[in-house]
Amino acid sequence: MITCISNNFGVLPANIQLKDYQSQDIIVLQGMFSVDTTLADYQAAGVLRITMPDFAFRNSHETHVFVLNRNDGAHDITLAKAWIEKGNQLCIMPVMEWNSLASYEIFFASAFIPANKVAQVQFGTHNEFYTSCQGGGMLTSGYLHYWDHTGFRELYLTGTGLQWNEQDTITCSLANCFDVAADFVPLIYTNDLSRTMGSQFFPCTYHEGNLVISRDGIEDDSGTNLKFFKMFLVK
Repeated sequence: MITCISNNFGVLPANIQLKDYQSQDIIVLQGMFSVDTTLADYQAAGVLRITMPDFAFRNSHETHVFVLNRNDGAHDITLAKAWIEKGNQLCIMPVMEWNSLASYEIFFASAFIPANKVAQVQFGTHNEFYTSCQGGGMLTSGYLHYWDHTGFRELYLTGTGLQWNEQDTITCSLANCFDVAADFVPLIYTNDLSRTMGSQFFPCTYHEGNLVISRDGIEDDSGTNLKFFKMFLVK
């Protein structure tokens, strides 16, 4: 776990803590924090800069982080660019289109690779299988690909229809992935490709091999057959 030393957008440093796996070839970060768009520091920041303890390499290529809007019952999700520079600066491009919101959340389940370096390619063990569900709910055609690496896993889940149980949840077993966990996972879908707020998501948790999907008051997801997530989780 690494903790923010300082930042340029007004968040209390102790509120930015990220689970991490680091080597000379890859850095994986996992965690979430909120930003307040009404703060003067945020409004003045062209790039959100988080000073961290020194990373395993100085600069990275660009990757992405998830950006979430859960204000007033919304379930909006989009992506923002992120990268590492100067050895201890974690940089994120703010989502300018969301500046009218009072706040939004930034979710890391991301991998960073070094820039200007020939990295050693690491091929993890690949597995794939159909998910099984219990408790009365069902993720139709749920299928998981995962890659097992030293220190982290890469997970890619797809599904089509959602059949909710009486508690408006669905519990899926993701076998053999017991060594990673997440208090939040976004199961992403898109009703309208022209939405200015991006895609939408169902909130999930993942513990002890069980993915629990929550309906969370969402009434209609009929605009698309595909639900998915892709993320890196630290062991």
